[in-house]
Amino acid sequence: MDRMWMYNRNNSGRVGVNDEFVEGVKGFITHAMSLDLFQSEGLIRCLCSICKCMRFNNPNTVMVHLCRKGFKDKYLVWTDHGEIDGVNGIYYNLVVGESSRSQENHHVQYDRVNDMVNDAFGVHSGFEPEQNYEQPPNEEAMRFYQELEEASHPLWVGCAHSKLSIAVRMINIKADWSVAEAAMDSMIKFVGELVSSEYDIPKNYYQAKRLVSKLGLSYDRIHCCSNGCILFYKEDADLNECKFCGHARFRWAPCGKMVPIKSMHYLPPRPRLKSEPRNIRLGLCADGFTPFFVSATPYSCWPVFLTPYNLPPEMCMTSPYIFLNTVISGPRNPKILIDVSLQPLIDELKQLWCEGVVTYDVSTKSIFILRASLMWIVNDFSAYGMLSGWMTAGKLACPHCMENSHFEQEKQQYLQPQPEGTPTELPDEIESGLPGEGFSRQGKGIDGVQYAAVAQKIE
Repeated sequence: MDRMWMYNRNNSGRVGVNDEFVEGVKGFITHAMSLDLFQSEGLIRCLCSICKCMRFNNPNTVMVHLCRKGFKDKYLVWTDHGEIDGVNGIYYNLVVGESSRSQENHHVQYDRVNDMVNDAFGVHSGFEPEQNYEQPPNEEAMRFYQELEEASHPLWVGCAHSKLSIAVRMINIKADWSVAEAAMDSMIKFVGELVSSEYDIPKNYYQAKRLVSKLGLSYDRIHCCSNGCILFYKEDADLNECKFCGHARFRWAPCGKMVPIKSMHYLPPRPRLKSEPRNIRLGLCADGFTPFFVSATPYSCWPVFLTPYNLPPEMCMTSPYIFLNTVISGPRNPKILIDVSLQPLIDELKQLWCEGVVTYDVSTKSIFILRASLMWIVNDFSAYGMLSGWMTAGKLACPHCMENSHFEQEKQQYLQPQPEGTPTELPDEIESGLPGEGFSRQGKGIDGVQYAAVAQKIE
């Protein structure tokens, strides 16, 4: 099918619009009016050289735009209007209901965004769900429910605890109070001696962890380069040294085993998101902190959290609904190399958006494809520079103001608190912030009082 008429709008001498172009525009309008967008809202995505498929208008306005401004460049295949590219110059209409895995184009991505927005407001078009139709759980869900039921039976009639709840409490106690695993094993063994052997409780801490891991809320330990260059992950999983800096992946431990020099813990979001209904909207929160005293050796730790925004506002930012995803350990600030540590999360978010994951909805007893989208990132300005790659210092520090940024640097002098009994009035040369006789920034000042400059900002 030859569509070169789309870019041959005017007659010879640029006098008026030729008939072939007008007939072609009418054919396009007829095609666009058969799409779901026009059937539901009466609008057409305008593909003129100005709107470029970014605006919606009624058919008459679209026709006027095309006749006056022409089609946008390189748009022989109407991908934003329900077509996919075929072979031998043939273009096929996209049939609703066909698999979209092989149709990775802008049209499919736009429809997915529409579905996500419609699902957020509870608007579903194109099909009517069958009433009173129930599906059995898939194999993964069936195995989960069976293990959950077996572990949730009370130890005896009227007991408030089950085998699973005891295992969870054991793990919580160990984490809250930093109890050694050997100490946990001793306490669990002592508790086992106090109760009857017919009560099925974990025999040690390892059994408790295995029981809880059956819930699917597991974590992955991923080895890292000691300099933060790469993760030994996917195609680099079998390397024994960093392919960039050459640092070794393992070291010999005192016990005689090879252990990784540095590793990170990654908690996959998919098992945790399967408890949410239908599509998920996520926010990512990241920031660093020093877990030890300021006087200790500097150490930086960066946790990364995911927050589902399908919940009401008063719930979505509370601790029970904030999922820890990654802990990027120090000892130094990862800075621009933070994207290396976020690689597993990025891969999983891409999979959740493009392919989805098969999930069983226990409320409707149906199987559906769960998808998720990352809407925004919550962080301070310094973390914004690390996550986005924007230089947050200098004349273009503000990403909104750009070259219009107005910045000032001020000079300030902060003095340490004075010991008790020292005069409250300081000499003029000290009050003015200028070193005078008997005053030193790092030494002792007048009358033996320490006046050390803590911070400065040069004007």
